[in-house]
Parts: sequence; C-alpha cells; structure tokens
Amino acid sequence: MCAQRLSATGDLALANEALSQFFHDPNQKVREAAAATASALRGRRLRPFRKQLTDLMASPAFSHALPQLLSTLEQAPDRVDDLILQCDRRFIEEHGADSGDISTRAAADAHHIGEILVRAYTQAGTASRRSGILNLLDELLLNGAQGLTEAVNSVGRP
Repeated sequence: MCAQRLSATGDLALANEALSQFFHDPNQKVREAAAATASALRGRRLRPFRKQLTDLMASPAFSHALPQLLSTLEQAPDRVDDLILQCDRRFIEEHGADSGDISTRAAADAHHIGEILVRAYTQAGTASRRSGILNLLDELLLNGAQGLTEAVNSVGRP
C-alpha cells in the first residue's frame, strides 16, 4: 500500500523511511510488496523519486522489482540516464553471468536492459557517462547477454 501511494504522499521523507525498511525486510512477501514502488511510478517523472528508486536498486527487493523497474525507467518522461546506469550495474552484479543463459529470467531481462542502456546513452550529457554506458554494454556482451546485439543495432532505426 505504501508503494502504491508514494506519488501522492504529503510526506515523502516518511514514505522513504518506511519503504527503505520494507525493501530490506527479512520477509520476502514484504519485499515483494515494497517492490511495487517500481510499477507505481510508471509514466511519472522519476527525478523527484530518485532516492526511493536508488534505495530499491540497492536492496534485496531489487530482483522482485526488476521487470517493472525496467518498464518504469523506459517510460519515464524525464531524463533518467543516471538511474538506468545504477539499475544496470546492479543487474550485472546480481545476474550478469546468467544473462546469457536462456533458461533464466536474467536472459529475458537482458534484452530490456540493452534497450534502456541505449536510451541512457542518448541522454548522457558527458563523455564520461557515455563511456560508463559503453563499459556496461561491453560487460553484458562478454556475458553473452541475450538480445543485446539487437538492441544496439536498433539505434537510429525506426
């Protein structure tokens, strides 16, 4: 419930404190419910919720949130290249080796990861940020990430 009402709360600091505790709760069901933060923010500007999303990405709830988080980052109307980088770094930490194994969920997520990395590259304002994105793409390619080649090849094509 807390996750679903995040965008309408009057006390963002209190909501952040509660969500942070839920993201790290020992009970998996609590973490799964808190992971709904990702879908609750879909289509909204994400910059005001950067702290909550950063906490989610650094938490044990990350894997539960990942599919929804990828869609939310993809559909954000504002610039989110820094959030995409954080998400993709965490994905590589948690699932990088599995991203090339089609029997895993990570392989399915890898294609989406590639697509949002391409978005981050187009939004990146500095050469340093673009370099970081290219390094992540290289790491995913070295892991044999599924669908990544298609995502990279689609740049600049309708």
